[in-house]
Amino acid sequence: MGTEAGRKCPKCGAVYIWTEAKCPYCGYIHETGAEQKFFRKLEDTRQCLDRVDDAVREDYRNEIRKNSRAIIKRVIIVAAVIAGIAGLFAWSEYRLFHDSRDYSKEMVWEHEHFPELDSLYEEGKYEELDRLLNEYGAEGHDVWDWKYYDEFSNS
Repeated sequence: MGTEAGRKCPKCGAVYIWTEAKCPYCGYIHETGAEQKFFRKLEDTRQCLDRVDDAVREDYRNEIRKNSRAIIKRVIIVAAVIAGIAGLFAWSEYRLFHDSRDYSKEMVWEHEHFPELDSLYEEGKYEELDRLLNEYGAEGHDVWDWKYYDEFSNS
């Protein structure tokens, strides 16, 4: 019913390319050509969907990468803050338990010497009081814990 290059239309007798879906002259539908056209369009649609699917996958991957980076940054910041707090806590614990002074001895010293400082303050012997405060402070005692220290030092 025709050659490879052309086909004769069974309705009008015109010769047209056999891969055409219909006769260009009278519109007669050629089943083999229509089927081929349908499958070409179907393949084009499949390829288009593949491209869309690839683009969506790439967008999804990029979004995951972006969100992962943001999460990692947050985790690093939180870890750094926790490490800083832990370091400060460890340092304060070290200072508390490894201080060179014995606080029980300091309390005994205060119990013995603060009444003497109280008496000097109440009697108005400020020069002697000043001398003792300087002496005791130089020895490393916590003279600022004496109840009149701020009052005396500000006068």
